[in-house]
Amino acid sequence: PETLDQTAERLAKTYSLSSQLVQALIDEEKEELFEQIVRATSLPATVVAAALTETLRNLRREGYPVQNLSYQLLAEIFHSLASGLFSKEALPDILGWMSKNPGASIEDAVKSLGLSHVSSKELEKEVEELVQRHAAEAGDPRLVNRLMGDLMKKYRGKVDGKLLHNILVEKIEAVKQRS
Repeated sequence: PETLDQTAERLAKTYSLSSQLVQALIDEEKEELFEQIVRATSLPATVVAAALTETLRNLRREGYPVQNLSYQLLAEIFHSLASGLFSKEALPDILGWMSKNPGASIEDAVKSLGLSHVSSKELEKEVEELVQRHAAEAGDPRLVNRLMGDLMKKYRGKVDGKLLHNILVEKIEAVKQRS
């Protein structure tokens, strides 16, 4: 079997994790769970590692009974994240809710927290309308950040920020080309 130092080195190299995240995974004995989740999903390694260590630690400090989250349940939560049931911004809320509601389903958490998924058609339409209302400012380099702020207020936890940003940039570019 690997020594802890060998495990740390392998995790850092294989998954491009900081030494701090690697150490936290090993200290909390979550390195095997981490690897299972990363191999089984398309999620970025840093998102999984940070959630399994920092996020759970913060929730524990805030009084959440995170010991209620079994490895099996944690794996299911990450699979649901990977399948798009909720966005990574909602992960701390989902983990906290699930820890306080043992036996509930992840779908229950999503509904209870008001994180039901938004269809991509609905999202594109909304972004398109927002960009149209600001068409006169399409040349302003700060427009993306301003509109992104407005969109994230509405969609935080429901839509992945990167996806939202890509749609926004695409719609602004389309308006620029028409003018």
